[in-house]
Amino acid sequence: MEDKKYYKDELKKLGIEDLESVAGGYTMEQLTEEEIKRSHELDVKWKKAVSDCMAGKISDDEYDAITNEYKAFISMLLKKYDGIDN
Repeated sequence: MEDKKYYKDELKKLGIEDLESVAGGYTMEQLTEEEIKRSHELDVKWKKAVSDCMAGKISDDEYDAITNEYKAFISMLLKKYDGIDN
């Protein structure tokens, strides 16, 4: 029990820079303006697709296409900035 409290206290002390240093992937500061814009567009598009799919406004296939488009973009960023080949 004491260990859990220690780790919880230590996690509270970590800043975003600490978390980014161990998380891998990429940071928004690394992205070009075009990549940031595209990331935002795809995020908005995907969130709308989630809502539309739940409301029955789009089909599962349409939702899957939007999700796959977003996943492909994220995979491209990971490959470009972190050398991860998904």
